[in-house]
Amino acid sequence: MSLEFITTMWAARLLVALNEALVYGQTNVSNRDYEGEAREAGKTVKIASIGDVLIGDFIKESDIGEPQALTDEDQTLLINQQKYFNFYVDSVDRAQQNVNVMDEAMRRSGWALREKAHTDIAGLIAADVSADNLIAKVVRPNNLACLIANKA
Repeated sequence: MSLEFITTMWAARLLVALNEALVYGQTNVSNRDYEGEAREAGKTVKIASIGDVLIGDFIKESDIGEPQALTDEDQTLLINQQKYFNFYVDSVDRAQQNVNVMDEAMRRSGWALREKAHTDIAGLIAADVSADNLIAKVVRPNNLACLIANKA
């Protein structure tokens, strides 16, 4: 009987996970202008705005009405959630790796935070959809339920 030494080779590159597209946190879907205003849960951000501007009918050679006095409005944004990730790469493991695990772990962690925000925003939107506007409930492969709104 002869003994054979079979080595295990490690690939020089990590397998990078494919992530689904996240829709709800995008610029034209969610307003993220106030993210940096308050960093602690329980804090509030007062967001000032003006009321709606009235639009009148224009009639040629006629006087237009008196100018509208603008009104102010505000909304309060309550910071009621905070998320984190926490991992480590052992220093011995890091020294012996031929790939950069930390970069990929940070990329995956950042994506997981965005996915959590995406799921939370989708839930808030779905909660405000009237039952009259629902066509169906669709279950996606990763078991996140999506509501399809009636466009009519």
